[in-house]
Amino acid sequence: MRVFDELKRRNMFRVAGVYALVAGSMIQLFPPLVDAFDLPKWSTTFVFLMLAIAFPIIMLVTWAFELTPEGLRRTGELDHHRHVAATQAHYSDYAILIGIVALCAYIGYSIQQRGAETVQSGMPVIGTVAVLPFANLSVEPEQEGVSRAITSDIRNRLARVQGLKVIAGPASAKPAEEEDLRQIGKKLDAPVVLDGSVQRSGTRLRVMAQLIDTDRGVQLWSKTFNREMADMLAVQDDLSQSIVDDVRKVIVPATTAEADKDGAAIQARKLMDAGQGKLAQRTGGALSAAITSFEQSITRNPTSAPAYAALAEALLLQGRGWETYGEVPLPDAVAKARPFVAKALALDPTLAEAQAAGGLIDLAAGDTEAAIAKLKKALDRKPGLAKARLWLHHAYASSGRLSDGITQLTRAHEQDPDSLAIGLNMSRLLAVSDRRLEADALLDRLERLYPGNENLLAARGARLADDWRPVDAIQILQRASKADPSDPKVRRMLGVAYLDLGATGEAGQWLDGGKDLVLLAQGRTEDALAEARRRFATDPGDPERLFALADAEYAAGHHRAVVDLLAPFEAFSRDGVGPLYGRSPIVMPAMALAGARMALNDAAGARPLLDGARVWLERQRAMGFEHPSFAYLEARIDALEGKPDKAMVALRRAVSRRFAGVSMVSWDPALASLRALPDYRALVADLDTDRGQRRARLKDMGLLASL
Repeated sequence: MRVFDELKRRNMFRVAGVYALVAGSMIQLFPPLVDAFDLPKWSTTFVFLMLAIAFPIIMLVTWAFELTPEGLRRTGELDHHRHVAATQAHYSDYAILIGIVALCAYIGYSIQQRGAETVQSGMPVIGTVAVLPFANLSVEPEQEGVSRAITSDIRNRLARVQGLKVIAGPASAKPAEEEDLRQIGKKLDAPVVLDGSVQRSGTRLRVMAQLIDTDRGVQLWSKTFNREMADMLAVQDDLSQSIVDDVRKVIVPATTAEADKDGAAIQARKLMDAGQGKLAQRTGGALSAAITSFEQSITRNPTSAPAYAALAEALLLQGRGWETYGEVPLPDAVAKARPFVAKALALDPTLAEAQAAGGLIDLAAGDTEAAIAKLKKALDRKPGLAKARLWLHHAYASSGRLSDGITQLTRAHEQDPDSLAIGLNMSRLLAVSDRRLEADALLDRLERLYPGNENLLAARGARLADDWRPVDAIQILQRASKADPSDPKVRRMLGVAYLDLGATGEAGQWLDGGKDLVLLAQGRTEDALAEARRRFATDPGDPERLFALADAEYAAGHHRAVVDLLAPFEAFSRDGVGPLYGRSPIVMPAMALAGARMALNDAAGARPLLDGARVWLERQRAMGFEHPSFAYLEARIDALEGKPDKAMVALRRAVSRRFAGVSMVSWDPALASLRALPDYRALVADLDTDRGQRRARLKDMGLLASL
């Protein structure tokens, strides 16, 4: 007790209490002063350090000296029985005690408040972000409301993220051009600042957002979002949520359980991205690789609706057809793809990609109206889904709405100029619109993006063949075949290119599924018919094989068989629209059926078919399209109608420009009424001379075994 009494006698407890009260008050009051006077951040640490150093010094001074009415005296010089502590009133002790209690209460309250701030639904604050007003870069000042609405929506959505503290930066906090975002972050006491801009041009909206670390002055994340403004509220929701999702991943770290889950999700996303990259190439091998990636993505994330939709698209594109890229019978491809679209829609009924895939499946199945309805619904939900516009273009074209189809294809190309599938369709549109230089420039650009892609090489070969450069076309198509030796389209195009030059031997090697064409060109009509019948028997459900059989029956003079094969399609073909007017002008099934009916003296039955073919031509030309094959179709119609003079005028116009498939001129049964004409024989002889010269060139290049 002697030590305690001595400490009490020397006022050690009283001084310690006063010091604690003063130091505690300074600790509480100093941080706001740092912000108010813009002091450096180390100022607070310096004050804490000085207070800690000063405490033992004060205690030593208090032990050695004592404050008396006569001034500061050494404790040893005073009467131990009459010291100041004994004579001073005890009111100051109570005041000190009350002050310390009040300070402790205040400190406790502050800790509780900070705890309340750091706890949101049981989660600690693990990130802080200040959201600055997004700048309006639009020409129209009234678009300021759009930028304010997006800023507010982002701020509200971020505030709902557990563990994230959001500071609303006022309009005055928006930095001037010369002001650094780090200064704004310091003013708002925010280690991270979200900044951005909004720009509208017509119906398109572009939003740029960036996340800045204000301590280091580095950019943590940035992204540009482009949207079509069909529905402003839907676009605002989509943009805000996309930005919030990305920001959350950057700022808020995951728990261990979430990290495991997120790890699987990240792997699933990587597989999805890899699959989409393969899907974009549209080749047989790439489609198989895409399907594998999508399946693995689904294994890691079984609730991913986009993965199921992408898988459905890839499975369908493996079907056999002009707008698909594989050899799976189209009905089988449709059957494989449908369940995955249904699964995607069950997981997310609003997913535009799933709606679009469903529309593509309906289009492949022949239900054009259902396809149009689904594709329009997908675009209502996501106007920027360019591939849905491509498929809608095909659907409109199938239903005869060419103008609507061209509009959709043009917008699709504007939205996604790097898409191979869209670009190839656009190049065909440009070429048939007599804008061939633009078509070639587009193919050049795509080749830089997809070097060596066989679909691109095939398109280049088709362009060369259309310009009657079959030798150059064969060189390009040979390269495409080396890239994918099993691609049926490339093999068929190579076969037709050789056939156009009269090289029937090489043509037969490439036309795996079209040897009947080679046999027809050789004048072996019955052999050609037997080959067409054999192929049709292996897959009676394939319309292409049925139409090829009808052509062979027509060439063989079996007119009743042609009617039996093609008449069922008349119910779906009117005014130049429908399956009888598909394929291409030189092998239009309606012409075979019309020719067969004319041969059976059924002119009344042939008339609607021929009129429909003319309507088809008028519709194409009204859209600004022109092609040598159009003149060839005119010649066929005139010849069947018994107008040889008009037919020869159109035929000369067609053959003078040449085109892929021009070899048909010498054996086409629709032109049978012209064969006795001297002009016709001279035209065929001139064409044969040209073909012979080009065959010689091919032989010199090592691309032809014999003449």
